[in-house]
Amino acid sequence: VSSQNMYVILNLAVGGNFLFAEVDTEQFPVALEIDRIRVYQSKVDVKTSSPTSDFVLAEGVTEDGEYGWRWGSNQNRDSVTASFARHSGDLSLSVTGYDIDTGQEIAVVLNGDVIGHLSTGPNNRLNNTDTFDIAVSDQQAINILEFRQSNSGWIWGVTDIAITGSSTPNPATDFQLALGVTEEREFGWRWGSNQNRDAVIASFPRHSGDLILSTTGYDIDTHSEITVVLNGESIGNLSKGPNNGLNTPDTFTIPASIQQNTNIVEFRQSNSGWLWGVTNVLLTANNPTNPATDIQLVLNATETREFGWRWGSNQNRDTVTASFPQHSDDLTLSVTGYDIDTRSEIAVILNGNVIGHLSVGPNNVLNASNTFTITAGDQQPMNLVEFQQSNSGWIWGITDIGIN
Repeated sequence: VSSQNMYVILNLAVGGNFLFAEVDTEQFPVALEIDRIRVYQSKVDVKTSSPTSDFVLAEGVTEDGEYGWRWGSNQNRDSVTASFARHSGDLSLSVTGYDIDTGQEIAVVLNGDVIGHLSTGPNNRLNNTDTFDIAVSDQQAINILEFRQSNSGWIWGVTDIAITGSSTPNPATDFQLALGVTEEREFGWRWGSNQNRDAVIASFPRHSGDLILSTTGYDIDTHSEITVVLNGESIGNLSKGPNNGLNTPDTFTIPASIQQNTNIVEFRQSNSGWLWGVTNVLLTANNPTNPATDIQLVLNATETREFGWRWGSNQNRDTVTASFPQHSDDLTLSVTGYDIDTRSEIAVILNGNVIGHLSVGPNNVLNASNTFTITAGDQQPMNLVEFQQSNSGWIWGITDIGIN
């Protein structure tokens, strides 16, 4: 129990759950006059979530609502909270304060760390707009921004809050790379598309692990003719090949540590106007410890092919394998089994650990779809899911596999 700022916090353990009660008081501890009680119930093993925000910031859009205490919304006694998604570059935050009496009165806090304070202004008036830099390295997937009042109950407020990009926008790209999908079109000059005199540009989102970029060049005359550039930095050159012919495919490693939220890959020609080209551009996960998988799962997409033994692909006698990259949230794996005779016939294994079994269904018929929870804490940079048959040679199969 704390009397600071006339505020009471009660933490009660009840039957294996925690009850959190917050009590505002006008006079404590002399008298206990309860204005309101808010009670939250959550299981012990649930992670603490970020505070609920008063509004969500979108880049370039000004939030002109008036938030504060004894001004504007008059609902934010001690703090105003906003949230925004991670951006690919540095950001600039701008905000205008109201009735800021001291240089330490209102702290600006990003993801729990103070990045500055609002400047002092006249009584009962708006002050000059303040700006704060938010580096891309300080951003999280979802960012929590707080304007915290150090003197509870004082008049104060904020308005005209905005975030704007401070980095150069990405150039238009010729194509977007998806993990595991080969871009087979032909790009270049005097070959293929014949629209790329000096550069071919591709983009791809950040991945949680290292990647391998592979591509095949056309008519590469010297080892320095075509430079491969990632986010403005050279990562290598295409190898020399025969005139008017494809060279041997080249591969380049892209560590997770140098990836940005949106990545730009350029194949730059050093001799403007020469005949050249690239094709068969492919991005794959650099995860040599995991075996090749039958399926690569994509978030919110369903794999409808039929895998199994004496059904569907008829190539998977004992095991069907699938892979997917790490995600920051819990996921749900869904799958429909075929001819599942016993409750232990098909084990579902995530990264070597059994997380359940497919349910029993009628002979030679699909069963009801099964779902399995995959928590964020159980995920690895690249995850391996196995559907493993315990009775080798029996008829079985799976289809409609997805993660959401």
